Amino acid sequence: MQIMRFNPEYWNKSLPPSAIQFMAFWNPVLSNEDMADHLRRAGFPNYPQLFVNLIKWEEIARLINK
Repeated sequence: MQIMRFNPEYWNKSLPPSAIQFMAFWNPVLSNEDMADHLRRAGFPNYPQLFVNLIKWEEIARLINK
């Protein structure tokens, strides 16, 4: 379900394409039991959750003001 609409006026077009202007994350925060259940049912780990678990959120938060 779409809950937002792209607004081309929001972006700073003078920045290079490599400049991050928007980030969004979905983090369901699965417990160890949920992760083990997923591995048992699917036969592979929940890779998105493993990735999110590696993110140092306090460092990401510092980027907001830059």
